[in-house]
Amino acid sequence: MLGGGEGVKRNADQSVIWLQKAADQGYAPAITNLGFFYLEQSHFDQDYKLALDYFLRASNLGEDDAQLEAARLYTLGRGGIRKDIIQADAWLTVLSEEGMSPKDLGIPQLEAYFTNDDRRDVAQMVERFQMGIVQNLTPLAEKDDAKAAFDIARIYFKVNGHTRDVDKGVQWYRKAAELGQPMAEYILGQFYVAGKYLPQDLPTAAQWFTMSANQGNALSAYALGVLYLAGAGVDKDPVVATKWLKLAAKNGSSAALDMLRGNSVNGLGLAPEDTAVNLADLDVQPRAISQSRPTFPPRATLIGVEDVRVVVDFIVDKDGNVVNAYAIKCTFPGFGFEKSAVQAVKSWKFKAGIKGGRPVFTHMQVPIIYGPAT
Repeated sequence: MLGGGEGVKRNADQSVIWLQKAADQGYAPAITNLGFFYLEQSHFDQDYKLALDYFLRASNLGEDDAQLEAARLYTLGRGGIRKDIIQADAWLTVLSEEGMSPKDLGIPQLEAYFTNDDRRDVAQMVERFQMGIVQNLTPLAEKDDAKAAFDIARIYFKVNGHTRDVDKGVQWYRKAAELGQPMAEYILGQFYVAGKYLPQDLPTAAQWFTMSANQGNALSAYALGVLYLAGAGVDKDPVVATKWLKLAAKNGSSAALDMLRGNSVNGLGLAPEDTAVNLADLDVQPRAISQSRPTFPPRATLIGVEDVRVVVDFIVDKDGNVVNAYAIKCTFPGFGFEKSAVQAVKSWKFKAGIKGGRPVFTHMQVPIIYGPAT
């Protein structure tokens, strides 16, 4: 949390000062956090109206969390805020433009505060709004805009009411996939795997997954790894499965990484050296050949924060390259330190770790320390 912070020279008051400075610069996450401070009494006396003011400021800057909290406060009508279903619906509708709903966001309890008439009116307004988006996007999609086709497909699947049309959704997902949209290719592949919305056809699913994975889609690469391990729709091939799982892990799939690390992979015929080894189990640990320094995030420079610690988890492969790097801890989150640290670590080069006389994948963690910006 921003008020805590291991390894950062600050106290709760300093956190508020830094957040206020960032908010004054128009940084939406900082404005949102100040709203939560007033809402949760974490640093100030509870003030629902002031919290709503901050949430509305951040909402107008496109901050999803703030839009959700604004909808919640207008729905509940607490702390002197007048209950306003129209305002609540307005912000939920903005969220729905991204394909989200109260249920998607994990807040089905919001619906309990609407009367039956309110719920019907809100659903109808959201439905009309989404169909308006479809109407605006259709000319673009018909001119082979892959993103527009993908967005139309999502709306047809997510919209409630009589305008929900999965057949049209499948048609638009197919068009987007045929135009090379990688997520549409993945979704179409999943339809063929599940036999839902389309007849089950595993070889065709593998074809769509392959096109998507070749564009860097981690979900598709993982799906291909599973298909090749099982010999489902493709010839069983642990070596090819390993290739796709490694690509999926490199592009951020934790499921693929767990598979590569776990004993379940060895049981399916993958070589033991393709699983990551901990440093303590190596004969020779990886040796750094080049390590670029991370850049200090510009947003943090604006508010004068320093002495921040980020822990990065990653794998050094058998060629000494860093794969699957991600930040697992940051003492001052949300200001770009995590992204900066991961980008730096991804560029590092090592001499691979050795076990049993052979180079192996090695699981590592390193702390990245940020001092004063220069």
